[in-house]
Amino acid sequence: MFGAVEAVALIAAVSNGWTLLLIAVLRTAGISVNSVSFGFGRPLYRRFGTRTYLDVRGVPFLGIRYSLVWPARFGHARRIRVWDLAQLVGLLVLTEAGITLLSGSAEILYLTLTAVGAAGSLFFLRPSGAGGRSLAYRLIRPLSAAEWDTDAAVLRLRVQGARLMLLRGDLEGAQKEGLAIRRHPGASGVDFYLGLEIRTFARGEYLEATSACEQVVAQTAQNDIRKSFVLAAADFALRAAEAGLLSAEDARARAKQALDLQGMPLNQDLQLRMDQVDAMRIALGPHPEKALRPARSLVKRSASVLSLADAYCTLALAQERSGFTEQATVIRARAGLLVPWLARAHHSASDPFDFPSS
Repeated sequence: MFGAVEAVALIAAVSNGWTLLLIAVLRTAGISVNSVSFGFGRPLYRRFGTRTYLDVRGVPFLGIRYSLVWPARFGHARRIRVWDLAQLVGLLVLTEAGITLLSGSAEILYLTLTAVGAAGSLFFLRPSGAGGRSLAYRLIRPLSAAEWDTDAAVLRLRVQGARLMLLRGDLEGAQKEGLAIRRHPGASGVDFYLGLEIRTFARGEYLEATSACEQVVAQTAQNDIRKSFVLAAADFALRAAEAGLLSAEDARARAKQALDLQGMPLNQDLQLRMDQVDAMRIALGPHPEKALRPARSLVKRSASVLSLADAYCTLALAQERSGFTEQATVIRARAGLLVPWLARAHHSASDPFDFPSS
């Protein structure tokens, strides 16, 4: 038992110490930290800063999770390569620490846990700033300057930065950056999705956004793009139904089609949207009380001020449809305080539809 405690404590100390050192080095190189998360489970403390989101959870975890904001300028491929090598060195340091400091069953447990964590880091984490490619893939085939040090790639990084502004609740900043990107020669719709999110979250143009997504789905054969826009179309349609702009039956049918993507590999953002679509589909159905638990899960998992306010609105929808109108009013007001411009926070889904009894 003591050996297990030793192994876990050493992993936590080395991996977290290396991560904090890496974050400090990245910051000196001009790479901002978007979020830092400690542990998992019920949130104990959240700080939605103007630059960094800090999240402390109730159950300790072996490693610190973080996300980065890459500067929108040339040299991105080189910065990614440096980051990749730093991560690889971190895995080697972690392994060497266990071999040097532990022995017997504690060493075996340590190396086993390290191997599992290393496999996750190497093969399953696919950050958008690295083109959605795993660390193992990038080590074998590093990002090329020919692909990433171009005007188009820099514009994509600017769009990612503008979307982060929106997620932090800075609508004005996201709109200004979107306009600046659109004026750039060769932008050619690179800010299309950002524009859809602004129209949806801030203006409540759900039907227009749904149609735009469906047009993209009809015109593209690229699987990753189709997945993203199929889910977005279902999400926007459900919001339209919540606002009384579309029949719940139609919106739920679209959501059912989107949920058929469940068997496909999804990144963290798409999985969260999948779960959002599922919770809203249930809330707008004949048994809305079944949406209360998944809606509360969305609140716990939210990692930005906008996603938290939006999750509150999904919970309020489920409460409202389940007959808990007072709690729903409080929760929706909480969402409005977090993000005053969020359209969902200012309308009610007070049973505008009749549903079958089964």
